[in-house]
Amino acid sequence: IVVAEWLDNERLDFIELSGGNYESPAMVGELGKKKSTVEREAYFLKYARDIKQAVSKTPLMVTGGFRSRDVMENALTNDGIGMIGLGRPLCLKTDCVNDLLEGRIDTLKSPETYWVFPWYLKWMKLLLGSLAKIGTDMGSMYWNLYLAGDGKPMLDQPNVLLSMMRTNIKDYQVGTSLKGLPLDDPTLQQNQPKSKIPVYILVVLLAIYLFRKMN
Repeated sequence: IVVAEWLDNERLDFIELSGGNYESPAMVGELGKKKSTVEREAYFLKYARDIKQAVSKTPLMVTGGFRSRDVMENALTNDGIGMIGLGRPLCLKTDCVNDLLEGRIDTLKSPETYWVFPWYLKWMKLLLGSLAKIGTDMGSMYWNLYLAGDGKPMLDQPNVLLSMMRTNIKDYQVGTSLKGLPLDDPTLQQNQPKSKIPVYILVVLLAIYLFRKMN
């Protein structure tokens, strides 16, 4: 709240409130717990209400979990939120906001519930718990972003394992092409190296799983 007060005294367009990282992925929500629709959707709305009391000059934007029109309108009307931020729904359909604003839909599709964790990856779920679902979902979302960036159609229901592996390959290609090159080097946009599927990652995970089962 103190930081928000400091920022409120600066000439900013808005202050965004969100949260989570790969070690503590709050941004993926707690969909399995029994909570109200508002709390289950808008993960950080409670904190936004507290911060709003300390911020008077700068619009507040909240990102994280918003899916339904009713919850968004309630946050804008009754909680004093200036803007709603969206992330994962755009990884399914980049123009889904237009569908919502023009009344064609009332709720945005959510990748974390729309994509099914396949049966053949259950060993990963046993080994890594919820992190397995988070990892495969993120891999699928990143792959959809790569497809959109290349001007290709995004996938409604991608093969999560294949998408995760393709994302790893693409990340490796892009990272290798950038390594040691200045930002203005023309080769950054061409001659990306080919790479093999990082099978060793899956082999290590499978070995850990088998070791745990035997002990």
